[in-house]
Amino acid sequence: MKRTIAGFLAALMLLVFSGCKAKSEDLTFYVLKKADFNADMTESAMLSAAKEKGRVAFTGAELEGWLWSDHIVRLKNVNVKNSTVDGSVLFQTASGDAFVLVLGKQLLYSGGFSENNAGVYIRDVGEKDFELCFSDPFGDLADPRGNTALYNFLIDRQLLVSELKE
Repeated sequence: MKRTIAGFLAALMLLVFSGCKAKSEDLTFYVLKKADFNADMTESAMLSAAKEKGRVAFTGAELEGWLWSDHIVRLKNVNVKNSTVDGSVLFQTASGDAFVLVLGKQLLYSGGFSENNAGVYIRDVGEKDFELCFSDPFGDLADPRGNTALYNFLIDRQLLVSELKE
């Protein structure tokens, strides 16, 4: 009987601790000012810059849904202070700023806010929606938007949607 209770308590503690770990690994969108990064940074340098100098624009808790097929993300609530002419209104960016997408301590990918950038970039597509786009003018880049860790995070949080309803 004592072994059964001890086994049950051990299983319960394991479940509690694994649940705490899953909740601590959140998705975070950081914005870096143009002066705080460069295109030649390593992943670890970009991650450090995001956490030290970056501004948290959104977290996974602020996502309403992610349309995986079109890479469109809808936010729950948006409190836009003012419109930005040369950057993203939703992310409150200026021309040349960058974003860094992090899951826990893992950099998933980074990019800019202009289609002139090769690689991933963010484009506002509505009052609460933005699109993660990909540009590869020379055909030699891998598209990172299909990241498996990101996909699994979205499934676990039930954030994948088949359509975005108004």
